[in-house]
Amino acid sequence: NPSPFSDVFLAVWCALDKMGPDNGTLIMQSSAKETKTREFPIECDPGDCVIFGSSVSHCSKANSSSAERRVAYAQYTPQPFAPGGSSERSPLSFAIPCCKK
Repeated sequence: NPSPFSDVFLAVWCALDKMGPDNGTLIMQSSAKETKTREFPIECDPGDCVIFGSSVSHCSKANSSSAERRVAYAQYTPQPFAPGGSSERSPLSFAIPCCKK
């Protein structure tokens, strides 16, 4: 039997650069139960981390500045994460190279 937590994960979003509205910081969104979605931008200094669950709506806007917008982002699950919770599917994973060979 699959775990009831098979699609639940914890995200850790850590700013590597100063983040604000101009360079597309992380934005938390209010509950979908509300009639109008509200946005809450999270301003961060390098090294600040935001931890949130998989049920939290979030986004970021385009970087409209000349400043960098780099983050370290990790997700933690109680078991390998397969989209849709199916044990027959392959675990979700990807890697983005950060240096050239």
